[in-house]
Amino acid sequence: HYYGHAQESATLANDILLRLKAPTVLREQVVVLVQQHMTLLQPQRNVLRRRLSRLGAQTLEWLLQLQEADMGSQGTKETELYFAQLRQIRDQLLAEESCLTLKTLAVNGRDMMALGLEGAAVGEALNALLEAVLDGSLPNEKEVLLQAAKGMKG
Repeated sequence: HYYGHAQESATLANDILLRLKAPTVLREQVVVLVQQHMTLLQPQRNVLRRRLSRLGAQTLEWLLQLQEADMGSQGTKETELYFAQLRQIRDQLLAEESCLTLKTLAVNGRDMMALGLEGAAVGEALNALLEAVLDGSLPNEKEVLLQAAKGMKG
């Protein structure tokens, strides 16, 4: 075992892709995939919702493909079932059009400013609300989020 190899490999990949003058988007995606390739996801909605939010649907699929190929050498039915379960949950989240980003949050910066928030406090409140929606502690409903934001303000 080579502990820490994912981070070290990501640093190497970044340096190599910089030297090769690879497009920034490609370099960043490769680095994320290399960094995350050993981080197995739990087949739980809240875990996948958060990962979808952080990575996006396409990068998450690439990560699943990478991990599946990596684990595929074991050739067990459990591996197939594990990835089928992850993809099923991911597909459900996407079909539900779950709130995954600030753009899909039921409130926006204008709403926060209407509550009296200014400057960096607007972004901090929106990010905190998104985190609460992602972890399932708040629904993505405007009135609920506004009430929660009022509580943050005070």
